[in-house]
Amino acid sequence: MSASHSPNPVIDARVLMDRALEAEKGIRIRFDTSGAAQRMRQRCHYLVSRERLMTIKAFPSDDPRHGATAYDLLQMWREDESGNRFPGAPRRSRSEPMDSGNWLVIQKLDKLDFQIEDI
Repeated sequence: MSASHSPNPVIDARVLMDRALEAEKGIRIRFDTSGAAQRMRQRCHYLVSRERLMTIKAFPSDDPRHGATAYDLLQMWREDESGNRFPGAPRRSRSEPMDSGNWLVIQKLDKLDFQIEDI
């Protein structure tokens, strides 16, 4: 299946990502299956890539907005009821129940904690 060229192919992802930006720390969404949570996570990443491409086209390379999106402040992962993280695609091992990782967490990044020095 090819990517949609509609102006808003991932409106559901935009609603969730905007809601996460409005929340104090972010949001947590429950899905029926881990696959559904993963698909939404992929849709959110697709939205970010589309937004990034739009700002690359709209702003010159020396502009700070070139390639930047409002969603760069967010991080995403799947987790189970206990808060165990599943950052990648749904696992298919026998030890993990098929429906673990049904939550999608979209959280604001904490302050960037880097020590930067000139060399």
